[in-house]
Amino acid sequence: VRIYRQQSSQFPAEQTRYIIMEKAELLRDADANLLPALLRLQELVEDNVTVILLSEIVWEAFRPNTGCFEPLLLHFPDYSKDELKQVLSKNKHPSYSAEFYSSYINILLGVFYSVCRDLRELRHLAALNFSKFCEPLEAGKAKAGDTHKLWKNIEPHLKKAMQTVYLREVSSLQWEQIQQMEEQETGAVRG
Repeated sequence: VRIYRQQSSQFPAEQTRYIIMEKAELLRDADANLLPALLRLQELVEDNVTVILLSEIVWEAFRPNTGCFEPLLLHFPDYSKDELKQVLSKNKHPSYSAEFYSSYINILLGVFYSVCRDLRELRHLAALNFSKFCEPLEAGKAKAGDTHKLWKNIEPHLKKAMQTVYLREVSSLQWEQIQQMEEQETGAVRG
């Protein structure tokens, strides 16, 4: 409250101010008075301010035990598979056609949609595995329309990636290094 008052006195509001807090469920671990104070901030600072809490869990799971102001709840449903495909396809690689990237996203969603609908996680997976999808093209072993060959090349990588969905225990660079080491070991065993 004190910090808000200091800031707002320096920059008086002509319109509503918005404080948007992502991952609001983390407020459960903060001081017990913080969440109730945020929910009553407009009243406490006597200013036109709105606090928006964004969370992936329901309000009931982190509502404070002390009586506090009940917020207006808005539920946003998960993206459908088609909506995810549309959104993810917008991040196409500049070196490849929109059609080619869209077919890659379709394959990716075919593997991950049943276990993961988180846009950020799917975007991360798409970026992480796209180079593996393109390897047969770059090596001249397949053409952009050879989805079967492209699928066969990326299938083992997507299966491995399935084991780490949501974990983020490895960075993108570490993941690529692990895959390269495994490929070298597999090559040494074959050779």
